[in-house]
Amino acid sequence: GVSNTFYGTKMLLNADVPYINDYKLKMEGTERELTQSVSQLTGPTILSLEAELLQTPRMTILDLNESSERCVGTVLVRTCDIETAFGWYYQSCTTCSSKVTIRNGSIYCDKVCKQPRTSVPRYKVNLQVIDNSGSTTFTLFDRVVTQMLGRSVQDLLAAMNQDLVYPTELDTLVDKRMLFKVEVNDANL
Repeated sequence: GVSNTFYGTKMLLNADVPYINDYKLKMEGTERELTQSVSQLTGPTILSLEAELLQTPRMTILDLNESSERCVGTVLVRTCDIETAFGWYYQSCTTCSSKVTIRNGSIYCDKVCKQPRTSVPRYKVNLQVIDNSGSTTFTLFDRVVTQMLGRSVQDLLAAMNQDLVYPTELDTLVDKRMLFKVEVNDANL
């Protein structure tokens, strides 16, 4: 593939371009050979999601909990329940997606923008999971949950019975076998 930083490239093949024609004329009669071959550039191999997950080292929940250094692994778990103590969504800044707070009646972005902003609800589902070595909680964010459910937080809030702690559509995430790619980084250690 050919691209630049703006993902737009103009390629001319066998075009009649004056300065290229001049160059070719100057090269005639020299010992240099003009080549018609195409060089093949190589770059990083792009793996499918399935191939990437299969090539990532397998871990258990116990391995994750006992990890003392940064690592990446896949964990095969069964989902048990949705933890609702901290809710299932949050109000996020429309500019940077960070959690917003209310200050003096205004929505304020404390983390990145550090100024008043507007907000939109986004998924933050805490999912309890188990495997044969233990249990833990994984947090699923907006992009993943939206892909899995095919519905946005706004859709679920509009249709939700106000007596419920969370919408029943989230129950489709429970009692499933799921493979997660997990990164243990400095914040997790």
